[in-house]
Amino acid sequence: MCYRRQLQTVMMSPPGSFQQLVIFIQLLQFTGGQSIEHPLPCDFEDEKPCFWAQMRDDDFDWTRQSGPSGFRTGPQTDHTYGNDTGHYMFIETSAPRQLDDVARLIGPVITPSATEQCKMVIHYHMDGSTIGLLAVYKRQYSDNSESLLWSDFVDYNDVWQQRETVLTGPQPFQVIIEGLRGTGNYGDIAVDDITFSPGCFKEEEGSLRMVYASNSFYEGRLEIFHNSRWGTICETGWTQASSRTACRQLGYMEANPATAALPGTGSAPIALSNVVCTGTENSLTDCTNNGWGNTGSCTHADDVVVRCSGYRKECQYNEFTCANEDCIPSGLDCDFTSNCRDNSDEDSCSLFPGRCDFQYGLCDWIQPKNDDFDWNRVRGRETAINIQDHNGDQDGFLLYMDAALPRQQDDKTRLILPQSFKPTNNGNCIIRFYHYMSGRDVGRLTLYISDINGKTQLWEGSLPAATWEREAVELQSNVPFQVLFEGTVGTSHLGHIALDDISLTTGCQFEDSACSLTGPTFTCTSGECVSKEHLCDFNHNCVDGSDEDDCNYDPGRCDFETDLCNWNQSDQDNFDFQRGQGSTDTSYTGPQTDHTKGNARGHYVFIDSSGHQINHKARLVSYDLPASDTCKFRLYYHMFGSGVGSLIVSKRDLASGRVQELWRTTGDQGFQWLFASVDVGGPNKYQVLIEATVVGHEQGDIAIDDLSFTNDCYSEEQSSTDSLKTSPAPTVTLQWTGQNKPWLVPVIAGVVCASVVVLILVGLGVYLYRRKHKRLNDAEPIIYQNQSNPRTQHSAQESMEMEQQMHPSSPPPPYSEAQTTYSDRYPTKGMMTSDRVSTPGSRPETPLTNVHVH
Repeated sequence: MCYRRQLQTVMMSPPGSFQQLVIFIQLLQFTGGQSIEHPLPCDFEDEKPCFWAQMRDDDFDWTRQSGPSGFRTGPQTDHTYGNDTGHYMFIETSAPRQLDDVARLIGPVITPSATEQCKMVIHYHMDGSTIGLLAVYKRQYSDNSESLLWSDFVDYNDVWQQRETVLTGPQPFQVIIEGLRGTGNYGDIAVDDITFSPGCFKEEEGSLRMVYASNSFYEGRLEIFHNSRWGTICETGWTQASSRTACRQLGYMEANPATAALPGTGSAPIALSNVVCTGTENSLTDCTNNGWGNTGSCTHADDVVVRCSGYRKECQYNEFTCANEDCIPSGLDCDFTSNCRDNSDEDSCSLFPGRCDFQYGLCDWIQPKNDDFDWNRVRGRETAINIQDHNGDQDGFLLYMDAALPRQQDDKTRLILPQSFKPTNNGNCIIRFYHYMSGRDVGRLTLYISDINGKTQLWEGSLPAATWEREAVELQSNVPFQVLFEGTVGTSHLGHIALDDISLTTGCQFEDSACSLTGPTFTCTSGECVSKEHLCDFNHNCVDGSDEDDCNYDPGRCDFETDLCNWNQSDQDNFDFQRGQGSTDTSYTGPQTDHTKGNARGHYVFIDSSGHQINHKARLVSYDLPASDTCKFRLYYHMFGSGVGSLIVSKRDLASGRVQELWRTTGDQGFQWLFASVDVGGPNKYQVLIEATVVGHEQGDIAIDDLSFTNDCYSEEQSSTDSLKTSPAPTVTLQWTGQNKPWLVPVIAGVVCASVVVLILVGLGVYLYRRKHKRLNDAEPIIYQNQSNPRTQHSAQESMEMEQQMHPSSPPPPYSEAQTTYSDRYPTKGMMTSDRVSTPGSRPETPLTNVHVH
């Protein structure tokens, strides 16, 4: 339960002294045991600067000092004691400080009174020939907006100045003290003895204050606020444990024995007596007592006096408490930056998911398979731009996107955290990371969440800054999700993107790892589970791609990157499928990339509808598949254009010859690759037919890619030879029936041996013939080469006659004819017309001419 308590402290001293009148009230907003700080008086005698903290959006820090701060500048003594043992805070303006460098202190959160004026008193010292500027700001706690209250740039010599500032407005705020370095080293600025008036605090039931003894910050009469009045507390039943509770509520660490008596005035009521505490309570009202006003015979001579020491800093409910008692916003802990200055905010971070600085690998992050290339985990000095990692170490590791060749524009590299997170919309799930982007045409770095509905972009960076920048992005989703980074190559190879020090806050909770899918499932190496129907379907359903690792079982699997694999063009159609890449020749139809690689370099097969009549069709035929009840055929298809016909999947029963249509889609399906899964199993062997038709319109190109069959299509005992048959063939069965004919054994053995001898002789003859032919061919270039030698130079006619003598059976070749190359005599597969590769943006000049089957 959240509740508020107010803590008020009053300090009263004789007129003319520094401690004229100081009233301190603390508004404590308890949420999970933490509270908003209260502004105790500060003389900087404690090593911890009261509740004033060094800010981090400045250039350097204030320094706690006693005695002179420097030569010909700064104070010689503090203000509190006026000697060289007292302490103050000052800005050191010597090197390496530069003109206009600033140091900033920020005070506690103050909730002002609704009825009294809030005032702050500060003592400051400005002495030096190159003095800079002292400025005081008011920062609204709700939105961090700042407004200047006053500033001073006068050289007052070695004299402490006092200034009272009125702090108006009903909303909580903080005070910022800023020192700005001037034109030279003689510009030290100091502050000391900061106090606040009673109007700076909101009075609430149960809050405490001390009316301080003369010349003391830490000892005074204890008063409590009840029924809109301040009253004293009777010392009857009071113990040192009660003093510890009171000092804790006032904002101190310890309670010490009081040394003075400070009775209240006759008009002040005695509010409580017999207050007994254990010393561990957060408020005096949590202790036992006789009840409000039940004080018996107590008089003001019996008023409680307490002496406290050591500032107890309590951070706000939305802040992290450092070991040195600094308070930082809760979103800054465990983000690979020492925000506490003692690194305590980076100590206990094992519960922060996705945390990785890449010094020892990728941690829980993985590089998925569905991108174009991978991030490089390298040391900063190993990058093309020789940078440091986020923490300034050139030997530190980071992730680097190398855009150099062979990378092309819009190539992508991805990094994903495979574990799924629970749905969250409460603002507590935040990812923090550091990125470095430099160079011309740097490209993009994008943050997504991925869920069952697809990818949602949360953040994108595309502007080069040539420095490490921190990002904190809230993650929101109504369904379980994963986190994904994507780097995209720009228009040139001169862009550089680096990623480092990723972490998510503890508000990001992992989803239950148990698989919630029904039916047969596959557990990915990365931990998640997918349906077995999606194994080896050319789509990385596992983020690490492990569902596409073991796919050799499928002879029908084809991405058309090399040829038609085990698919064949039918001879019972009107034209053939063509293998292409990039976009097709006809505008406003066909794909621009394949499905496998998602770029213009990948291949697919398609029909060119130009020049064909209505109902003309092209057909691909699979090899023979065995009988199976649960076989599924998968394909990706692209049907875009105003004149798109139909794409049909059929099955031919090899026992009956009957063709059965199983699936059909017709017309424009949009500019996208779509997935289809078709049940094709049956009791007999069969073939799968893929048929694309035209409607007589040139904008009717149909493309297919990434064909595959599920594992259910194949029995374990089936051999690969059986699976590659392309048409039914008679089966020859050899059955031994010669139990009573032993003479057949030597006859069969003799036939086999004779066949082997014949094959050896034929092979030897072929070898000798080719060897002789090679020697004759090798002699030809020697003749032509010797034409350039003066000692053996012959005329063209003489050379031809010599050739005729060496090869009398062959006509002499023309003198100008070039020699025949090896590839001319023995064309390789890559040079055959049927395997010509078209360039991006074009289609093959001739259709594929694979074996045609019925």
